[in-house]
Amino acid sequence: MLGAMAGSITGRAYSNRKMLTVGALLLASGLVMNYLLERHNIFKVWENSSYPISWADMLYPPLCVFLSLAGIALFVAGVIRRSRIPAFAIAVLVTIFYTLFAFAMQFIQTGADRLGECPGLAQAASSANVIPDSKVRPGHPAVACSVERRGIFLSYYNDMSVYMA
Repeated sequence: MLGAMAGSITGRAYSNRKMLTVGALLLASGLVMNYLLERHNIFKVWENSSYPISWADMLYPPLCVFLSLAGIALFVAGVIRRSRIPAFAIAVLVTIFYTLFAFAMQFIQTGADRLGECPGLAQAASSANVIPDSKVRPGHPAVACSVERRGIFLSYYNDMSVYMA
């Protein structure tokens, strides 16, 4: 009886260690995947894309959030020695709420220049290149600025377009 008890204890310790490892890997993979799929990274994957927003921009943030939350939930379940099924259920529920919130933020936000950075960006662009005058607003440069929210943390990114005649 003592041998069977020792076997179950060591099996549980192995299972907890495995849950901790898988949890840490899932968390890291969600964060790394968010960085690699984000269009504003050092690899410039989307720089030459003809589409300003692709289907991947709507798909990858919830996927990265789910991987990260599943990793956190498995890690916590491994620490407190609980089953992994409630951990995944919690990760799925929180991911659904995050997805609804992220899509709502994409549609609710105005895209306006909230921090007043557009004039400074236009001035910096005009010092490096010649920007034509606007045909709609004569005397002003043909520049449009907006703010995008990207990634799992909904970070702000300035988007500037110069309209050429």
